[in-house]
This record gives sequence, structure tokens and C-alpha cells, in this order.
Amino acid sequence: MARPTDLPIGWKARVIAAVGVTIIRAFGCTIHFKLHHKSPLLAQEETNYIWAVWHNCLFSFPIIYRKFFASRKGAALTSASKDGEIAAAVVKQLGIAPIRGSNSRRGGQALIELTTWLNEGYDIALTPDGPRGPRYQLSPGLILLAKKTGTPIMPVAIHYHSCWKLNSWDQFRIPKPFSRIDVHVGPVVRVPPDINAKQFEEFRLGVQELMCAEGCHD
Repeated sequence: MARPTDLPIGWKARVIAAVGVTIIRAFGCTIHFKLHHKSPLLAQEETNYIWAVWHNCLFSFPIIYRKFFASRKGAALTSASKDGEIAAAVVKQLGIAPIRGSNSRRGGQALIELTTWLNEGYDIALTPDGPRGPRYQLSPGLILLAKKTGTPIMPVAIHYHSCWKLNSWDQFRIPKPFSRIDVHVGPVVRVPPDINAKQFEEFRLGVQELMCAEGCHD
């Protein structure tokens, strides 16, 4: 799907992404994934969702999404930075449409594009503590998007039983080969359009708690 606001992905980013995708797929073949389902997702293929996953679990999420939900149409918000260009190339090669933007770069345009993709029936994947943290703190943008579009939120908590942790703000995780990953999906959260400021904060903290129930392991 072509978008007039798409940012170009250079050949260097595509080459780096190809190497990265090869590594991700190779790792994925050795990992034992266990899905814990807390939503009627499989019975409601006509419904699309805003998928919320912590930034430090991004390595495995595209594999999980394509492994368990291959029939669904997905798009992911990636940064408009140079690093985001590589991330966009990675998700595109994994069959997920990239949407370039963040709070600091193309934020308003990205929100418009997110709404457009949702209206066209795509799932959207967001990292509500990215791109710079704080780690495991859910930003209000996720709740605002769900409130404005009426699209339900699908919280995802990912627990690596054995992984390497990078020296980054989010302690980015890379699962070790032949390890186990528990994936907790749902329950679905629907944000009404007429909530007040207090209720908005309650929803923000509620989704954050769901994502940390099994997925916040330092």
C-alpha cells in the first residue's frame, strides 16, 4: 500500500535489515513460544486492534505476530530517525507495514496515518514506553489513540525465560537460542470516547498494569 507521506528506506538500511531479519528468523526457529490467550481475538478476525508491547521486547514481537496471527493485516509505528529507518525495513521484510513517526518526529502526521491504517482494518503495533522511555511507563498517546478511534487495545506481555540484556535505556532483550518465551495476550481494553481526565489516567494505569503483569522482568 503506497502512502504519499511514506519516508524512503535507503539501500543500506535494507541490507542491514536483511541481515537482521535472517538472524531474527534463525533465532525464532529455536525458541519455544507458549501463547496465553485472554481475549476473543481468534473468534473475531473482523476486529482490528492497537497492539501494545514494551520497547525492550520488540526483537520477538514480529515473530510472535506472524507465528500466531499470520492471517491478520498488521502495521507498526517506527521512529523517523536513522535507527527507525532500519527498524522500518525490518518490519517491512517481515510482512508488517511500517509507519514512520514518533512523538518528537512527525508526531502529528504519524497520528493521522495511524488513524488511517486503523480505519482500513489494519492492526497497529505500538511501544507505549518508546522511543526513549522511561522503561515500562505507558505514555498517554496509546490511550488517546484508542479513545479517538474507538479501536480496542490488545495488551501484550512477553516474558523471556533466558535472554541477553543490552546496555540501553530499556535493557533491550534478545532471547537466547533454544529458550522459552511466554506470550500473554489480552484481555482487550476498550476506551470510551467520553471519559474525563481522571478516568483517562485510570485507563492508562490499567493497561500499564496488564502489560507488566507478566512482562516486566528486570
